[in-house]
Amino acid sequence: GHNTLSISKTYCIMKLKQFILGPFVNNLFLLIDQNTNNAVLIDASFEIEKVINYVNQNKINLQKVILTHGHIDHIYGVKKIKSEFNPEIILHKNDLWLYENISMQGQMFGFNSETAPNPDLLIDKDINIEFSGNKLEIFETPGHTPGSISIKTKLDNKDIVFTGDTLFYGSIGRTDLWGGSYETIELSIKKRLYNLPENTIVYTGHGEETSIKSEKSSNAFVRT
Repeated sequence: GHNTLSISKTYCIMKLKQFILGPFVNNLFLLIDQNTNNAVLIDASFEIEKVINYVNQNKINLQKVILTHGHIDHIYGVKKIKSEFNPEIILHKNDLWLYENISMQGQMFGFNSETAPNPDLLIDKDINIEFSGNKLEIFETPGHTPGSISIKTKLDNKDIVFTGDTLFYGSIGRTDLWGGSYETIELSIKKRLYNLPENTIVYTGHGEETSIKSEKSSNAFVRT
């Protein structure tokens, strides 16, 4: 007989699907592993039905929902999406009080909101999460809220980061709401986000994407 040496490597191929939803014009991001159709959703806003329809139509297996922070426009859809697909809900523990007070938040903005189900995973430090062989690095970036997080990964071999409402194109998250702190958000951006590779693409909770390089040089609030 003869030996055949075959080297096969399965590359993790992720696809990114962005949704722009609701009265606060939220960006939601669905990371889909194309080998398995398993997916992770970042944030759960108003109009979550549009995400639910997309997931159903494309026979996607939604495994996790990672919440960048506990503000109402990022958590309003948790209850519906949890009852539809039962994904693991992931939140930083420092925002649990906000998450549990969704009806108080709703009253401030004139919305009725029912309490969302308890998170399945409360994180209290930087943590790596895997799905279908893809690594997502969750790291703490407090300031907009005490439990704000960012999520770093690779897409098409490029570095990308989801910053929630911490860093925006040309701007930063407001710090005048519950538990916000300008000093803390500034530190998070300078020490954590601006230390990422400069070519990292930044996907934000609202508005258009940007890059670390561009924000370091031209952000209106925090420059290096």
